[in-house]
Amino acid sequence: GDLHFLQLPGTTMGTSEACMWATIYYAIHEIGCLIPSYGSHLPLFYRFIDDIIRVWTGPEQQWHNFKQDANNFGILRWEFDDLSKEINFLDL
Repeated sequence: GDLHFLQLPGTTMGTSEACMWATIYYAIHEIGCLIPSYGSHLPLFYRFIDDIIRVWTGPEQQWHNFKQDANNFGILRWEFDDLSKEINFLDL
């Protein structure tokens, strides 16, 4: 087509290094904030780029705090499913 876009902030998605940078970038927040604050309520917590699988065992108010803190980093926002006994991972 005849449209061109100039991306100013961040790494261009689709490049070979984009996944690596995304993983490192958010890992800083996980290691520095989320795991120290909520690790005792997360016996299972795995992330693959932009999908997270987790088991939450804490109180519901702490769950709301976790969601706020997860989105308190950078410009992108996570979408959360409601607490349930079912798992939806990698949109399968």
